[in-house]
Amino acid sequence: MDNLNLPEFLSLFGCTSINDCWLSTDCIIDKSGIKATHSDDDSIARAKYYQSVKLSFPCTAQQLFNWAQRLDTWERFYAVGNQNHVVEKLPKEIVGKWQPVNELYRGWCYAQGGIKVKIGTEPFDVNWDYWLSLPKWTKKEAALLVSGLEPDKFHLVERLADYESMCEPLVKLQRRIPDDLTQSPYDWLNWFDEIGNLMYAPKALLVWFKQQSGIVALQAGADEDDDTGNQKQSELHHFIWRVRLSLIGWKKRHTWLDVWREIENNHTQHDLDTIIQEVMDGVIFWCSSGGTEQRLKKTSLCKTITGLKKKPPF
Repeated sequence: MDNLNLPEFLSLFGCTSINDCWLSTDCIIDKSGIKATHSDDDSIARAKYYQSVKLSFPCTAQQLFNWAQRLDTWERFYAVGNQNHVVEKLPKEIVGKWQPVNELYRGWCYAQGGIKVKIGTEPFDVNWDYWLSLPKWTKKEAALLVSGLEPDKFHLVERLADYESMCEPLVKLQRRIPDDLTQSPYDWLNWFDEIGNLMYAPKALLVWFKQQSGIVALQAGADEDDDTGNQKQSELHHFIWRVRLSLIGWKKRHTWLDVWREIENNHTQHDLDTIIQEVMDGVIFWCSSGGTEQRLKKTSLCKTITGLKKKPPF
């Protein structure tokens, strides 16, 4: 799927020519991709519209899925005269691989109702004192705990005859969780919160996370009050915040890991003050306007962004 060209794109939707495949308003579909020709007086709306319909060939499966997701939000897509959601018309292997984490998490939460009906509530009796005292969780533990399930009792669920079908959303969810995500309980909860799914979490987790967020905010405030490093840190904080705002412009739901990847891949586009020297091996190497060379580790970015949310730099 890494070299998806126009013929392959059309075939995915059962089309043989561009005449069978169009958007509900003006656009151009050709061998180079799909581009908007829509124009109006609202430059912001026009920019968002253009971004939603734009797709360049060749493209990867992930780029195709991202395009389809944006299109379902902004546009209507027609193929062979049938109006459908674009994502629903993509092959199952593409949707399964690139399905958003929040959709998988919702599906997993719904599946828990069936678990309670079949074997009762014992797997939901979580020892929160124990789990919240651990330095880190695995991907499977995080997915279970945020769902309100006790990892040490999950074997009761795995004994069910229809375990695989019932827990399919959990399996897919684990595949979609990044391997390089910091695995402390707080960072896991912050990650789920950033993608908008902490609302499903048990009350015990929500209370603990709120308390920890307050502590992180206080620590961030203390760092800002340090006169010796305030100006230097604010330069980096402006840069990080600028990157985050750029993501919000086209991707409403994103995590600190998305911010990191944008910094890692496109930091020169956001570095208006020319402070970033390089980003490599999980570290941001930067130099303040005063000439002081510093660094910020990837593992510290999550807490940095949490503090900036409490006290935005601009």
